[in-house]
Amino acid sequence: MEGPDPQVQRLRSMKKPGYVRLINLGQSPAELMLDGTSRSTVDVGGYSAMVIAGSGSRKVEVKTGATSPFAETIDVPSDGGISILLNGKKATVISDEPRQASGGKAILRVLNASATATVAKVETGGTVLAESLAPTTGSKPYEVAPGSLPISVEGKSTTVDVEADEAYTLVVGVPEPFLMKNSPNRRPAGSTSPMAGG
Repeated sequence: MEGPDPQVQRLRSMKKPGYVRLINLGQSPAELMLDGTSRSTVDVGGYSAMVIAGSGSRKVEVKTGATSPFAETIDVPSDGGISILLNGKKATVISDEPRQASGGKAILRVLNASATATVAKVETGGTVLAESLAPTTGSKPYEVAPGSLPISVEGKSTTVDVEADEAYTLVVGVPEPFLMKNSPNRRPAGSTSPMAGG
């Protein structure tokens, strides 16, 4: 009997790539650059899909016209997700974005995109997803059942739809919270629109 195919073994041993996304809450359209190459242009109030960034040190730049409010070398983890949050003229790295769920569940994380205000409480069905969430920080990820989730953001109710085996980030601390799907290179229709409901 022959051993495993060497090409299959090589592919299995390779590091999985990491991913980067831009959330543009700035004042003008912004461009996400990775190692000097344009990967996405994002309108004000929108966000890019997760784009493959490889793993290890990567030069990440956000350009708004002739200026670059963010230009740093960051460590992109293998199979991890990072968001660059452009808020006004300041950019913040948001690490540990959940990328994929399994076992028929969904994963939901809350991100406070406000540059100055703490978000008091975000919950679903009695489960507190975030409490006293500081500006430009994310909560830990939570497993949730797929389907329509009732969400309360500081007492304001709405509903979001999540799918099995997918990961999401709920952006709060903005006038209209919105839900981002974290799977790479995929974005549901209307993903830059405010959440439905409420």
